[in-house]
Amino acid sequence: MRWFVPGIQPIDGVHESAIPMLLGFGCALALAAFLLAGTQKAWRSMLPLLAMSGVAALAATWMVQPVARLALLEIASAVTLLLVWRTGSRRAAGIYLTVIALSAASLIAGEFALQQGSGDWARALLLGGFLLKLAIVPLLLWLPALAEAVPALVIGVITAVVDMAAFGELYLTAQSHPELLLPHELWIGVAIASSLLASLLMLTQRNIKRLLALSTIEDMGFLLLGVTVASQLGLRGALIGSTVHALAKALLFISISAPEADGKLTEDARVWLRAIQ
Repeated sequence: MRWFVPGIQPIDGVHESAIPMLLGFGCALALAAFLLAGTQKAWRSMLPLLAMSGVAALAATWMVQPVARLALLEIASAVTLLLVWRTGSRRAAGIYLTVIALSAASLIAGEFALQQGSGDWARALLLGGFLLKLAIVPLLLWLPALAEAVPALVIGVITAVVDMAAFGELYLTAQSHPELLLPHELWIGVAIASSLLASLLMLTQRNIKRLLALSTIEDMGFLLLGVTVASQLGLRGALIGSTVHALAKALLFISISAPEADGKLTEDARVWLRAIQ
């Protein structure tokens, strides 16, 4: 949707005429998934909140003003907090509440500092807010813990919709204010460390939902690396990668949500990996 945001230049090599078709395909796919969820009795009570979160995240991508985009992103996060509160433990809700409150405060304060011309403060606040919300190193441990405590459908919405909308905001911020990515070495180091550490933790993980959460963190590291290098190849790769990540994680979490709702889910990742193979 960045092609429709004023002031953002499309990436070379992508035809404008293809964008409406791709958007239509994505919306149709989302609608099909939503209708499928309505056929499952265990999911029906979640549908209104799922719809509200998705609509808020979608609307954020259309906003021109950064403050408006951040506000809608935080509304999407707040709605998913209600889902976590209803379906998870109080500890999980407390963890997620802390994450979205601190990240929202950092991002909003960073945007305000940016508008006031305080580049150093803006860089620090925005970096901290995005690292926390996207579960990037060193603030990555909350996402696997949350994934284990809430239903697969809820964590799927958080990782495939809300977090990817937040990544879109990071993408747009990097395009409009590339000076925030300085020094590049810091961002590149964080991106590489995130992918590497998440990959290592995945090797010893047996819980399927924690494994998928760690895979999300690994992907975020690679996506952040694509934005940080700020080349046409890196930016194009980040766009394609974020699209693939959102679709893949949504499908993966949906695929285990039905057996989980029926009480037939085995969370041992080795069983699922053998089934996939």
